[in-house]
Amino acid sequence: MNNLSMNTKEVELTAKWFATVTNDLLILLNQEGQIEYINPSFERAIQYSLPEIKNQNYLTFVHEQDREHTIEHLELLKKDQFIPFINRYKRKDGTYYRLHWIMAAISGSGYIQGVARPIEYSNNHGKVLSTRTWYNSFYGYSGEAAHMFDLEGRVIAANTAFEKLFGWTAEEMVGKKLEILPPDRQYEFDQAKEEVLNGSRIVNFQTLRVKKDGTMIPVSVTYSKVCDDGGEIVALSAIIKDLTELVNTQKIVEQQSEFMAEQEKLLQNISDNINEIVCLYDIQMGKYVYISPSYERVWGFDLQEVYKDANVIFDTVYEEDIHQARAFFLTPHHSAKELEYRIVTNSGEVKWIRTKVTPIKDNDGTIVRYLSISEDVSELKESELLIKKSDKLGVVGQLAAGIVHEIRNPLTAVKGFLQLLNQETETKYADIILTELERIEFIMNEFLMLAKPHEEMKMEEKSVIDVLKEVITFMGPEAILNQVEIITEFTDEPLMVICEQKQLKQVFINLIKNAIEAIPSGGQVFVRTMVKSNGFVCIEVEDNGVGISNEKIERLGEPFYSSKEKGTGLGLMVSFKIIENHKGTFQISSEEGNGTTVQILLPLVK
Repeated sequence: MNNLSMNTKEVELTAKWFATVTNDLLILLNQEGQIEYINPSFERAIQYSLPEIKNQNYLTFVHEQDREHTIEHLELLKKDQFIPFINRYKRKDGTYYRLHWIMAAISGSGYIQGVARPIEYSNNHGKVLSTRTWYNSFYGYSGEAAHMFDLEGRVIAANTAFEKLFGWTAEEMVGKKLEILPPDRQYEFDQAKEEVLNGSRIVNFQTLRVKKDGTMIPVSVTYSKVCDDGGEIVALSAIIKDLTELVNTQKIVEQQSEFMAEQEKLLQNISDNINEIVCLYDIQMGKYVYISPSYERVWGFDLQEVYKDANVIFDTVYEEDIHQARAFFLTPHHSAKELEYRIVTNSGEVKWIRTKVTPIKDNDGTIVRYLSISEDVSELKESELLIKKSDKLGVVGQLAAGIVHEIRNPLTAVKGFLQLLNQETETKYADIILTELERIEFIMNEFLMLAKPHEEMKMEEKSVIDVLKEVITFMGPEAILNQVEIITEFTDEPLMVICEQKQLKQVFINLIKNAIEAIPSGGQVFVRTMVKSNGFVCIEVEDNGVGISNEKIERLGEPFYSSKEKGTGLGLMVSFKIIENHKGTFQISSEEGNGTTVQILLPLVK
């Protein structure tokens, strides 16, 4: 500790000793510009002792014509810039002493420290400053490249930093015009000189300059005027700062910024155009901070509503799925999880949604946000359902083929012997027995169709409307018996499709028969045809019967399942299989108490 105190004391004594013996003029101003200290050389120069001028504002001693100029240079210190300048200080005898300020800075506590040297004049050129004085000052004190030149552009002096930056020696420069201005920037000197001559104290701009070896570098140039005792401008001084490193850094920053902007734009384009819905939920804010535009395409609701209140999303969840959806979204979790649930869109359409939520943690492991990615899986769900039904149809078909094979042989024998018996005895019950046996054969053939409905099919071009008209004529008597009116709404064109006519009739008979049976006390069955934009014809059968619940609709087409009390479900199974082999689709929609609508889509002949 003592050694440290001694060293500090020695430094202070050395500084005082240097301030006392140096020929340079030293001054210290406080933050208000008041004089706190001047050294003996300064006292001798202005003929005032420190006690006489202490706490007085320094501008009191600066020549009136130099005050604005001096203030401008001191303002530059606040920006960590300094340009050597000249001003005149008032002496005790009333004369002014010209000082060349070669160094100034602001200390950490805000004090202004300055170093000046008195100006000497050439005996032969009263208006031109001594070249040696300027040159020595620049050479010894300025860290930036600096030079002084007359109004014609000829170099009067330059410092070592200038020589090092541009490559010329002092002997090569003095008295000559330097070729440091690029050919296309020669106007800059005249323009800067004009501004200074018209009253500008300092002219600063960024430009390019040429070194002796021809290398062009980016620089910052600051021009200032040099005046004689009468205030006439006799020369210009310039400080040149090499900006190569700064420009390179700026280029790197700009390139990085451009890259970041491109990446951000790319991510924005991806999130704006993907079908998946990307959401980012902030736990502390308690709201979504980002929702991709695809939300509006899938849900059909305005994004701003969800931004305002995150809970409004639960208003869209299907009633039967709301409980598990709330538990999924509102229960904190530390790992990714996934849920499939249904929503009701703004248009009333029910969609299946699959959402995966992943927690985002900070450096301390605390969950701060949740990232969720949702997608519409309605088509996937429908495809899975069709695959299940197709698999079931295949199993039943194989089972049916085995059963029919085992029954057909004994049934054929029974039928043959019964025909012989009928010829010999003419029993009145024989015809009834034969009729029932034929009915059994028909049922067996339906079973076989489940297994191989596409075999022995005679595909030909037919009019859907003609086939429907034949079926409606055939079903007319049954409709009348059940007090049901069949109303048709057909298009004018024939609507040609490639089909097996008998099988298509079987499907239409089955649908109209089911529709009639669904109306217990009389009503209406509508049969319509429509052309879809995708090149398909839609055949629609609608009744105003009792309807079917959603649970039962999902099971229609399963083996041995029927919504009718004594039904076997084979009729719909066979219909599904026939339409599938005709490259069509089969869709059933219903509501209990409001009837059922069946739509069949078949490809039109192109």
